[in-house]
Amino acid sequence: MNEKAYVAGNLRKAVRYRNLIKIDDFKDHTTLESIATLSASDIKSNAIWNGAISNLKVKGKDAWTISKPKALLAHNLLVSNIQRNYSTRCNDRKFTIQLLLSHLKDSYNYSVHRLDIKSFYESFDRREILRKLKSDSTLSTKSLKVLESLFEELNVIGAKGLPRGLGISSTLSELMMYNFDSNISSLKEVLLYARFVDDIIVISTPALNKSMMAQKLIESGLPHVLEFHNTGDKVFFSQVEKAPNKKGKLTSFDFLGYEFHIERSETTVGKNIEFKRRNGLPIVC
Repeated sequence: MNEKAYVAGNLRKAVRYRNLIKIDDFKDHTTLESIATLSASDIKSNAIWNGAISNLKVKGKDAWTISKPKALLAHNLLVSNIQRNYSTRCNDRKFTIQLLLSHLKDSYNYSVHRLDIKSFYESFDRREILRKLKSDSTLSTKSLKVLESLFEELNVIGAKGLPRGLGISSTLSELMMYNFDSNISSLKEVLLYARFVDDIIVISTPALNKSMMAQKLIESGLPHVLEFHNTGDKVFFSQVEKAPNKKGKLTSFDFLGYEFHIERSETTVGKNIEFKRRNGLPIVC
């Protein structure tokens, strides 16, 4: 197991740059040492999360924040230990957009599948997460105990699933989505698969049509309780024909705050080796 123990020295080093901006106590060495010592003591007595998580509203939705510095250190070290053992990471938004644009500008024919998961963070089953982690036997008993006590506090305060606003929610959701991501991206018809939290885009060969994709999603291993939107502006499918030498927009869709226009026309690019690329650029919505 690749973990750091929940002792004062490691907790003190768990401070992140963004924490220093918001919490003045972390800027003073003596005060930080005291907070780290208290954090280690509360972790040992299983009291670290008591009254440490507060509710707030963000765009009308429930979000949560860790309001006690000692609990924030415990949170950061727990997240770090999970990431060390599972190598979880979130996709980079900018890189995802650039990669998608590159595929959309190809002149061949392909299909675009735009998917979205309902109430992503709130829908995760915390009991299923604990069952998986215990079954994997990857995390230490101590990390599992710290996580279990966190989940118990979430039960007390009435937070659903993986609370929005907590860094551990992002880490655990990526861990739980790993099998789904792998299963869809490994399909032989898939040319590009990208997911940013609950927003998913798939570029495939025309052979993977809408009904076939629906069946693949059923077989994909999506975590229990999670489900996709079936209608609305977050769902899109289009078969894109090979680019002829004609002007005009073929189709368009939104993804991650951008409106992508797929054009009929194409342009010859390249100096030493010439090849065709479809015209069109994304527009920020």
